[in-house]
Amino acid sequence: MKSKFHNVVTVVVFLWLIAFFTVASMLNPDRIFSANENRYLAQKPKWTLEQFFEGEFATGYENYITDQFIGRDKWIQVKTLCEISIGKKDVNGVYLCKDDYLIETQTGIDEKKAYDNADRMVSFLNEKVQQLGADHVALMLVPTAVATLKDKLPNYAQTFDQYRYIDYLGDGFGGTFVDVRDTFNQNKDKYIYYKTDHHWTTKGAFLAYQKWADAMRFTPFSEEEFEVIQVSDDFLGTVYSKLNYAKSADRMYLYKVKRDIRYYVDIDLGAKIMDSLYEESHLAKKDKYSVFLDGNHSIVTIDTTGGQSDGDTLLIIKDSYAHCFVPFAVNHYDRTVVVDMRYLKMPMNQVIEKYGITDILVLYNVVHFAEDINMPLLSY
Repeated sequence: MKSKFHNVVTVVVFLWLIAFFTVASMLNPDRIFSANENRYLAQKPKWTLEQFFEGEFATGYENYITDQFIGRDKWIQVKTLCEISIGKKDVNGVYLCKDDYLIETQTGIDEKKAYDNADRMVSFLNEKVQQLGADHVALMLVPTAVATLKDKLPNYAQTFDQYRYIDYLGDGFGGTFVDVRDTFNQNKDKYIYYKTDHHWTTKGAFLAYQKWADAMRFTPFSEEEFEVIQVSDDFLGTVYSKLNYAKSADRMYLYKVKRDIRYYVDIDLGAKIMDSLYEESHLAKKDKYSVFLDGNHSIVTIDTTGGQSDGDTLLIIKDSYAHCFVPFAVNHYDRTVVVDMRYLKMPMNQVIEKYGITDILVLYNVVHFAEDINMPLLSY
């Protein structure tokens, strides 16, 4: 009898909790955007007969309930702490690594799509090599922390073979191939990747800039020619947001050139104009990485006065890894055009013609490049 009573109590409590949280979530105002996760949240789907029978309504409503669940961020943290308490080193797609690093697992990459992307990009760039010359077309794929910091990963960690992928692109490319692997391996004990975010740090970008300049046969600015300023010691990035947990926050640094160089920064064809490469208002927000070039935009043009240039125009085709690299590169060109194919649905040949491009740099981290769905824009 006692056992039956306990079973009844368990069921009643369970149903009460479900009812409570369902009603509370329904009464709680829907959130549009999660600053913590840096993404837009699912909204309540509209019911239609067609979507109902195709299952789209049920899927959409499940996503809506998950995203709008009351106390979502706190429940993610509780789940993380519970899994850590039982000794797990892989939580929600994140490895809990040595020296307090949180590193994305990155194992679900579609290799066929990845190598299709490589073939598309190499074909596009080799065509530009014929037009502009091998010294004017560069490709830099940056290994992410999971490839460089292998000594910090759990012993059982399985990852996409980024080095083999980089070799594949380098073997087929006829322009200037910028390989930062050795540089990063030699400096992996330095602070070149954030511990709570998927990006490299400004120090990592500076080392890559020096490697790129050497490959392009011009003299890079030395680190002493920049004022290196720490602007934050409490940055918690995108990987942290998957767990709502970190043992320590990240530091952020800006490199501001000491020379009298001026910039005219046009974001999204005049939507916003700046005279700085940094939008420091973002340092007061969750997404502090947007301090670089004001975050993600379709197209940014930067006119540089007082730098080292022969009047050339550089096109950077990129993901967000390039944002903290751009403040170094712009000092060597009169104009720099920065394009993100995720947002600018314009064929690259049209961009090249419109802006009179003389030099091209493709700069992505390996994983984002492999997963990019916008490579067809290279073919038009």
